[in-house]
Amino acid sequence: MYALAFSPDGAQLASAGFEGEVILWDMTTQAEQLRIAIGEVTINDLAFSPDGSLLAVATDDDGTLSIWDANDGSALANVAVDPDYSLDAVAFSPDGAQIATGGGDYLARIWDLAELLADPAAAEPLLTLDGPIDTITDLAFSPDGTTLAAASLDLRVFLWDTAEGTLLNTLQGHAGSVYSLDFNAAGTLLASGSSDGTAKIWRLDTGQPLLTLAGHSDFVYGVAFSPDEQHLATASLDGSGRIWRLAFAPPDGTLTVAANPAGDLLATIGNSDLRLWNALNGATPAVVPGSDDGFSALAFSPDGAILAVGDNAGLIGLYAVDALRADPTSAPELELAGHEDAIARLRFSPDGSRIAGASDDTTVRVWDAASGEELLVLEGFGDWVYGLAFSPDGSRIAAGDQAGLLIIWDSDGNAVTQIEVGSPVNGLAYSPDGAILAVAADDGTIYRYDNQGAPLAALVHGAQVSALHFSAEGVLFSSGVDARIRYWQGDTAQIIPVPAAVYAFAVLPNNQLASVGADGVVYIHELLLENLRSAAQQ
Repeated sequence: MYALAFSPDGAQLASAGFEGEVILWDMTTQAEQLRIAIGEVTINDLAFSPDGSLLAVATDDDGTLSIWDANDGSALANVAVDPDYSLDAVAFSPDGAQIATGGGDYLARIWDLAELLADPAAAEPLLTLDGPIDTITDLAFSPDGTTLAAASLDLRVFLWDTAEGTLLNTLQGHAGSVYSLDFNAAGTLLASGSSDGTAKIWRLDTGQPLLTLAGHSDFVYGVAFSPDEQHLATASLDGSGRIWRLAFAPPDGTLTVAANPAGDLLATIGNSDLRLWNALNGATPAVVPGSDDGFSALAFSPDGAILAVGDNAGLIGLYAVDALRADPTSAPELELAGHEDAIARLRFSPDGSRIAGASDDTTVRVWDAASGEELLVLEGFGDWVYGLAFSPDGSRIAAGDQAGLLIIWDSDGNAVTQIEVGSPVNGLAYSPDGAILAVAADDGTIYRYDNQGAPLAALVHGAQVSALHFSAEGVLFSSGVDARIRYWQGDTAQIIPVPAAVYAFAVLPNNQLASVGADGVVYIHELLLENLRSAAQQ
């Protein structure tokens, strides 16, 4: 079986392959509804018209496009696109007025559907689109119909304007032939599947990959966005189908970032290593090989002399920064054990005397940062702990879990307040004066509480909030999966656009901000000082 297509209402499934027949199935009863005999050919692709009344068929052996009535199986049109080459892909425009074809002659064509149905023998393509240097394997119209995407065996994806036929962009990055395409509902992203075993998600405004999804062991022949755009389904020749959660999907590159207090040094961790970067020029003074368990969390001490690094096995290493810069193979000064699962967050107390770790093992642990003695084990959660913060005076420790529970303890480990936030907690931040505790929530809200735990007015970020930070001036910054960083003036926000969904960011003291996200790249953003002063005053 080489081709499958659902009708737009999901009531029918069409299937076909090398037998030269198309079978339509009733999805309610799973019974065969209709069988259409195409001929002694191999059927490469199928497509329903947007209203479900027509079925287009692309055949391999004779390069023919045929159009059939999906209700009774009658033949409506038969066009020999190029008899010398296979026809491998067919797609209807969203309004059903046009149909696109592509195949072994390396050309994509856009046809007027009404002309095809009226006189197939005389019909000529509206546009013939050139660019690929190998077979076109899949085609997809953008949701607004203004762009046609073509996948090719030449490892690339081509984007054309459907009005003029202008080549808009060529997407390059796959290490193998591209076999499948799908636009998201908003038309801002394009997914592609390849023989390199990966699927990629591309930003159409930049032409750059947003995510690379690796895990299949063979060709990825099918990709499809969920209607809510939060998931991507992939089908592979390895015999498996996978569903990927796009929000917070692990990137190939950088997972999180931390800045030293001086703002001249950044630390980042990825899937394979820890890196120290010069924040002024991007130079990499140290690359520390990752452990077998993989790094998962970072924090600089308040004086910038120590870097705490947590891993996925629950171990925390305290490294002397100067030693790491001189020799990336340097051993940690101290190793802190006790957690039984991945370290999600690390925080030093404001005076640097203690360090706290929040873990997937549902606990928070606190150690003496000089001796490594374990001081406190803070319990009460029923899920992974992703939020962690010390109050500015060090008298409080706040933590929140993925079940939406927020607990605040005093410095002796006595629970002072428990709050049901109502949404998974992804991060916490105290204002510099300690008057406000801000909570980054999964539901796109920033919940705020005073220093007694009483609720204050919430702020609407509008998308899953990944991280929060206050600047030294008291300006609140928030980031999320909507590829936006916001800084707040009262209950409204100014927006800093970023290229991808943001996983973590750090506010630097030199009017800059460093962010990392789904594209695995570290970005340095220049902030306007006067705007920040205005925001702080409000």
